[in-house]
Amino acid sequence: MTQLATRLSVLGLTLLVPLAAVAEETGIGEPKWLPVRDVVGTPGRATFSLNTPTGRPRSRALTFVAVRGLVPVAEQEVELGKLVGKGAEVQAKLFVQDFECERQRVTGTAAKPRYGKWTPVDVELAIRILDASPKFAKEPAAEWLIDPTVTMPLPPALQGSWKVLGTHPKTTEKSGTPPATGVRLFRYVDFDVEPGQQWRYRVRLEVVNPLFGVPAERLADPESSKGRTRRTPWSEPSDPASVPRATRRQ
Repeated sequence: MTQLATRLSVLGLTLLVPLAAVAEETGIGEPKWLPVRDVVGTPGRATFSLNTPTGRPRSRALTFVAVRGLVPVAEQEVELGKLVGKGAEVQAKLFVQDFECERQRVTGTAAKPRYGKWTPVDVELAIRILDASPKFAKEPAAEWLIDPTVTMPLPPALQGSWKVLGTHPKTTEKSGTPPATGVRLFRYVDFDVEPGQQWRYRVRLEVVNPLFGVPAERLADPESSKGRTRRTPWSEPSDPASVPRATRRQ
């Protein structure tokens, strides 16, 4: 479990826990795991009020990239439901334990981009900024989108709001019609960026293995019962996010 997920738990957000799973017949295979979809990274810059080590608030202008994606909960639970149809006594529900978010530096030109190595984002920096925030910003996303394991809280900005950068463009209501409720919002704010850089991001989840502990003779592959968790495939990379250069006013 990453430190950020642990921190969210400490803050009073409950992480989902695994349930027992029992298969009733042989030949049961692993479910198809679906990736996080439509990952986007949007750069921004804002001024935040953060506490210093002495507890005194101080204004800091920070550049960041807001990374968001959609967890296909309803579709994944359809896949888990197929285990039930094959005789597995499992709860056809997705339990997310943790996430991994990586980024890749983009250089070169739009016509001939060059990509660096994938590296983990600096979760510790995000934790420090959240710890230094006297409170969290008002949640801009709909309540049904929030999963405390993967939806990072937001520090309050002194000016502006997270209305756009804190939500996903595909969850915005249009013409009074609410969007489908079968997804959850992945959100991570990468503060470890500098003006003029370009980054793209990818995400995967750690989820509960519904076949953990099932007797090997009931499975198509005995390895399916090993390990309490599984990792979803990596998402498709986001489009490059170009971090704007600071102006003199900023």
